[in-house]
Amino acid sequence: MTLSSNTKILDAEQFQRTLQIINQTIESLGKFEGNYDKKFNFSELVRRLNIPSTEVDEFIYLLLNFQEKFENVFLNYRLKKKIENGTIYLTV
Repeated sequence: MTLSSNTKILDAEQFQRTLQIINQTIESLGKFEGNYDKKFNFSELVRRLNIPSTEVDEFIYLLLNFQEKFENVFLNYRLKKKIENGTIYLTV
């Protein structure tokens, strides 16, 4: 499994695995709520989710980029899925 943008297109199984990794990471980060003085052991998460060591920095960048966008671009907004004429849109 590779998260790199410069790799070949993921097949359905690889894509599902990537989504699973992202979802499990988000769920794990949710455990910070009420425990902000704690350190999150990202190395343990990487080991548990079997993320290749060559992809760790890129994965952290992805997470921090999401955080930045939601803090700055969508601070007072909420994204929603909208289907119109068979096309899927994200709206605020």
